[in-house]
Amino acid sequence: MKMVTPRSEEPDMTLVAELLEDIQRHPPAVAAKTLLAQHYVSIGWFDAASDYVEELKRNAPNDPEVAVLIKDLQASNVSAQQKKFATPQTGLSVRIQAIIQGQTPPEVVAASPLGKSQAVARAVQSHSDKALDIVIADLEDNLGFMRGRTYVMSDDSIRDGLVKRMREVEMALPETLKIYCELGFMYIEHENLKRKYANDQTMLMEPISDIPRYDFYVTEDNYAWDLSELVQAITANGGVMRNPLSKEMFTQKDVRGILASPHGKPLAALQIAQNEMSQGVRPETIVRMDKLADVMLVERERTAMKSRKAMDEFQAYIATLPEREQKAIEAFRCPAFDRHAGKAYDSTIGQTIRDAKSTELCIHKAGDFIKQAAAYLKEKRGAAPATSESEKSCVVM
Repeated sequence: MKMVTPRSEEPDMTLVAELLEDIQRHPPAVAAKTLLAQHYVSIGWFDAASDYVEELKRNAPNDPEVAVLIKDLQASNVSAQQKKFATPQTGLSVRIQAIIQGQTPPEVVAASPLGKSQAVARAVQSHSDKALDIVIADLEDNLGFMRGRTYVMSDDSIRDGLVKRMREVEMALPETLKIYCELGFMYIEHENLKRKYANDQTMLMEPISDIPRYDFYVTEDNYAWDLSELVQAITANGGVMRNPLSKEMFTQKDVRGILASPHGKPLAALQIAQNEMSQGVRPETIVRMDKLADVMLVERERTAMKSRKAMDEFQAYIATLPEREQKAIEAFRCPAFDRHAGKAYDSTIGQTIRDAKSTELCIHKAGDFIKQAAAYLKEKRGAAPATSESEKSCVVM
């Protein structure tokens, strides 16, 4: 084989598509990789050719055509040709290279060379401010390639292929950057693969399919959200990270994802406030809550006089506490679950007591909530630092 010199910067997309498909379906595909590398050299895509030559060195170290390819690459003026033909960075697609350079990426071309997963991961780490855009571009490239094949792939097969690709990139990333792989896949699946969610409309009755990309989020319970609506609902509920539709608490993974979004930043302050309130309830108050709950849970009188007296005494005690602790009792929304109704409680300690006294809430349910709240607060172990000398003198550790 004679040395191949660049003839045109336009690839033969039909040939490239066929060779890429053969490489993916029949590894190690030495013949297909050799032909593809030869074609890349002929059009000046030297870095792309080099990637396959490195693989061929491992797969077929004694192949004479591989040796010729190596000589071709060494004989070419690689740096000059790269500039002339705008060859993408090693292992990265043209679209990802454009993103890194701050340019608008071109449209997805089904048969264009795909980035290497390791190279994509390196690009994500080196350009973390563009991590999500890089991941999305890589998944779009892979989606375009799979849909451009000569045989039709089902959405399920394409989804499996994208998941595999996402995991390959994710494995090479540190924990702080892995979330961008899942977010990127979530967006691509939402826009291209017709996934079915637990809901088909937003809380404002808009179609899920109409949610803009960066407003879209799917929680682990398979509910799809418009984040602007979800954050408003959570804010109205005092910052409690609970699914407004199912009334179940969101998982820790979902909480991190929601707070990490641009819409979720205001919720972070509410989470801090809720945590501070939970820590600002002294042990004596928790003991009194526990005793109040015991009285309410065993109440059998129609008038609930024992429970009413116990609630009056508890409220009188709360009135003697510093304002900060009174606010905690009034505003802290404690995670608790109504086992009989199968739903999460959605109230504060202070509101629960008022509802029980006005007969809007069953005494036993109120007692159950307060019992769970006391256990939760006890688990927090201790009070938050007092903010004044008068508060310091009141806190019992």
